[in-house]
Amino acid sequence: MGPTTKLLRAIVALICFATSSSGSHVITVPKSWLPGGDLQVCVQVTNPEALQGEITVSIENGPLYANQRNTDTSLLMQESIQVLQGNQNFCTNITLPEMEQDSMLHQEGRDIIHINGTLDGLPVNYNKTIFRQVIARKMIVQTHKPLYEPGQTVHFRVLSHTGPLKEISTENYQEIYITNPSDIRIAQWLDVDNSKGLVHLSFQLTDEHEEGSYYITVKSQEGKKEKERFTVREYVKPRFQVDVKPPNPIFSTQHSFTFTACAKYPFGQPVKGNIHWEVNNNDWLKTVIKMNSPISGCSDLTIKSSDLFTITECDIVSIRADATITDEASGEVEKGTSVIEVQMNNVHFETLYQDDFIKPNLPFTLKVLAELPDGSPASGEPLEICHGHICNNITTPSDGIVKLYLTNPNSHRVEMKHMVSRALLCRRPFELTAKRYYSPSNSSLVIHVPEETIKCFNGEKTRLTFKVLFAAVQQRSAVVNVQVMSRGKIQYFKSEEYQLTSSELPFEEEFFMDHLPLAPADTVTGILNIPVTLPLTAGPKIQVLVWYIRADGEVVSDAREITVEKCLPNKVDFAWFTNRAQPGLANSLTITTTPGSICSYDVLGKGVDLETARRDTETINNFFLSDPNYNVYPWSSTQINDYEYCKRLKAENPNDDTISIYSTDYIDTLHMFDQSGLYIFTDLTLETRPCLDLDYQTYSDPYNGGYYSRHSSSETNFHETLLWNLAVVPSTGILKQDVEVPPTFTEWFGTAVCVHPHVGVGVSKSSSLTTYTPFYVDMLYPPSIKRGEDMPVKIFVFNNLQQPLPVRVTLEGSTEYELIGENNAGLPAGQRLSCVGAQDRHVHTIKIRPITIGQVNITVRASIDTETSVPCGDESLNIGKRHELVSPLQVRREGYWRKDTWRKYICAKVESSLCL
Repeated sequence: MGPTTKLLRAIVALICFATSSSGSHVITVPKSWLPGGDLQVCVQVTNPEALQGEITVSIENGPLYANQRNTDTSLLMQESIQVLQGNQNFCTNITLPEMEQDSMLHQEGRDIIHINGTLDGLPVNYNKTIFRQVIARKMIVQTHKPLYEPGQTVHFRVLSHTGPLKEISTENYQEIYITNPSDIRIAQWLDVDNSKGLVHLSFQLTDEHEEGSYYITVKSQEGKKEKERFTVREYVKPRFQVDVKPPNPIFSTQHSFTFTACAKYPFGQPVKGNIHWEVNNNDWLKTVIKMNSPISGCSDLTIKSSDLFTITECDIVSIRADATITDEASGEVEKGTSVIEVQMNNVHFETLYQDDFIKPNLPFTLKVLAELPDGSPASGEPLEICHGHICNNITTPSDGIVKLYLTNPNSHRVEMKHMVSRALLCRRPFELTAKRYYSPSNSSLVIHVPEETIKCFNGEKTRLTFKVLFAAVQQRSAVVNVQVMSRGKIQYFKSEEYQLTSSELPFEEEFFMDHLPLAPADTVTGILNIPVTLPLTAGPKIQVLVWYIRADGEVVSDAREITVEKCLPNKVDFAWFTNRAQPGLANSLTITTTPGSICSYDVLGKGVDLETARRDTETINNFFLSDPNYNVYPWSSTQINDYEYCKRLKAENPNDDTISIYSTDYIDTLHMFDQSGLYIFTDLTLETRPCLDLDYQTYSDPYNGGYYSRHSSSETNFHETLLWNLAVVPSTGILKQDVEVPPTFTEWFGTAVCVHPHVGVGVSKSSSLTTYTPFYVDMLYPPSIKRGEDMPVKIFVFNNLQQPLPVRVTLEGSTEYELIGENNAGLPAGQRLSCVGAQDRHVHTIKIRPITIGQVNITVRASIDTETSVPCGDESLNIGKRHELVSPLQVRREGYWRKDTWRKYICAKVESSLCL
């Protein structure tokens, strides 16, 4: 389309707008409705002398299936809205009726919304297909840990929420039951009381329970089921953890690379022993390198590339390293793994920020991060950037961030590529094709949003200010409307008049691809700062829509999707009186939340784990899993049909050869409302985009591939339980509980889930409690043994100080087992004495022989021996601490299980041939 044709079309459009400039109306509603919820209807009448009016909003049921003729319709709801005289701009909520449970309407479907009446003395009559949603009850089941041993108690909580506002459900559960790996029901609870909105249940595992995956099934009154899996098996908690660190990215041209393996005890002491390496190329023609060496804390392994692959073997994409470490003292074995990709590309590109559309008279903003394969910024790298017919060469800055402002409205494609190439390395360019927004008057709005996710706080509204750039043509003020859509609802609406005065735009001149063009004489550019308050029910995805109506009737608009952190309405805080304490001392926890809330709280120990499972994040994520059911996506009941629009435009202008009847690569105001999940009913012209033959340029998404690295360590599901409780928060809003610091030395994490019947649900962040002591003991032995067998108990003594300590260890005698072996160095049976080096550990082995069946408790005590005659450290150091550890052992019967099977045929009657 030439400049003359575009100008003529713009003039025609402006003339058409001018015919309705005396006044107009805009009605917006969401494209979906929820029976039992509410429907937001927003009305704007622009004529200051408009007559009083009234519109009626009604919904009638649609056909059961698409393209089916609806012969049996019924009115589902109807509500009238009074519109006062004069200029009006408001939103109102319509309460929607619920559908019968056994009705065909109590399911998702498509209905018809009608809007009829008069506005400013003129009749209005609109109808659209509106999607009927169903209030879903989301049930959340959570065990207090994922892995159990036979004989332990399984604790779990159940709660439910309904609808997009996540209202807490207090409806009873039809049944809750647990099935074992053989799918046999082993426990059940019927008609479970849920009047408080939160259920706590427990199940005791026996010593002989089948190992494998168990399932907790919760069944609602409607018959909907939700399952949660947990595992039962015997295990020995690892005493140390192995972590394998991958090398910097491996290139196919690299000569060598190094893996590093580290093994440490929970409080950082290095593990001494042997390491066995296995490194392979993950290829179908696998090459494996094996190597053994001693280790004291950490060990490096350097591999030559030629040993794993040759330069011509480009199909090798990753390298795997396994490190198996054996502790020389205990003989315990742990394994760590690392996998890293072999790089073929030396610079990767990632989009940090971009405007959604190219707008007239405003620059298009693009920020791209150039990274090296290891994730570090690609500093000082030469790049070529092309936009339209302009190509520039630049050098990346120290942070690797390339910022661009594009001002050519006739080109919508950007390409960026690295200018350095090496053999066998690929140059994958960054490519972007952006949509162009068409405005007959060349007016624009551009919402600038934060690059990072917007932070929110549980129980608090989110207040923020959007910067909206504008280019106004022959317009000095405007009534700007803001609507925020989330979870299928209009969550925020505001209308306010702003002066469109010139102000400096936030663009640095050095980042323009071309010179910054001067705005036409009748065009004003500047920034509007628009405050927005997001309710607790908005997020994590929100659609922000901003628009105003020009005097000639054109609607100028912009829309952006923004991500908000996942937050819940009930604010909950979990805190310890002190976050660092010695075993055996008193401590306390405090939960602060809405008075009257019922709280489920637990404290779990991570043992040897270096990272705790983020159960607070996991719980919060569970509340948002059902959100997609309420979101309205752009393709849902879309109002856009480029083919039909261009076909109609061609029919109206048969002699215009520039109009394509096929499609268009422009968007307009109707797209803004459509992608926000809104229907717009108006007497204004919203579709103004030109229909042009597409240039069919090849398009590819920006390449975001890059550095791939994965490493793992010892299993991390061995959680110990300190506390699992359910309590009601008093009127002060503060719940306190005294806790004795446990004798085990680890880090403990407390989390609370609280439910209030009116405020809703809340989840606290994990709060840690670290137990610490100058020295401590630990034990290692099999999880079970047969009665009468001899079993070695390995006792570890760890010294956390920077000087040696004389430690006496005593394994207490018992009527449930015998102490085996001779006395050591004249010490009583079960006692050992050692001088434990600074930041070191010592291992003693004492044998026992169980004489009873069932759970047997083994008790070990350790204390500083100040009377020892062996020199050991500073004798004047007075450490009066002692550590006692009690650990269970499962003792089984002697012999082996024998299984006998008998069969019988039983006939019901002599004359009958049917046998059971």
